[in-house]
Amino acid sequence: MRTNLLIAASFLAVIILQLIPHTETVGDMTIIYSDGILPNHLIFLAICLFLLLAAILLTQFKYKQALQGQLIIKRKDLNIKQQLAGIAYWIAFVVTSQLIAKNYLYFLNGTSSYFLIILGTFIAYQLLIKWFVQKNKPDFLSITFDNIYFKSLWGNGKRKKDNLKSVGYSTNQNVITLNFQEGLDNIQLHLTDYEITDIQSLISSLKQTNSDTVQFEESFNKYFAANN
Repeated sequence: MRTNLLIAASFLAVIILQLIPHTETVGDMTIIYSDGILPNHLIFLAICLFLLLAAILLTQFKYKQALQGQLIIKRKDLNIKQQLAGIAYWIAFVVTSQLIAKNYLYFLNGTSSYFLIILGTFIAYQLLIKWFVQKNKPDFLSITFDNIYFKSLWGNGKRKKDNLKSVGYSTNQNVITLNFQEGLDNIQLHLTDYEITDIQSLISSLKQTNSDTVQFEESFNKYFAANN
């Protein structure tokens, strides 16, 4: 979801920059150009590469931080299928928009190359972070007496165990979800990203400390029973 929002915001920024006219003063005359203030492709690519480097360094810094807790789960892989599927939809949007831009969406004329640079940057980021996780197997989630800590690039990487209301399992995505009270982001664990023994230890810990307050959904119980 956040990847799609960032891509949408980046596309919107390109459109706005193209629509903002720029001026040039020649002697006593001020010339107004209507072709926008977008930088040329080389400068735009350099900006995207700089942002890519900054994002990678920030992510590595976050992932290298140690987690506290009695139970620590390491991440061995990073499932990026959902992110890449979202980017594929954006590529389809770029192709479709350019086909109709000339007659109906004039403000999109000439933006396709900028859009593709943006999408290429996001793809590169996902692939590089996946490689980093596979190589380093960083800590991802831990449990203390009161809290659940996890690595998060956005927002607060901590949830109170008292706010955990249910645990579910999605067969289609092969994901276990820790569902928290309304207003809090849930934690999704793609099972291919972790050792199954670590997941089992996590669930056992939650059952021992939150058995009276946490609902284990039927979909999860069926999966967990079949894998124990």
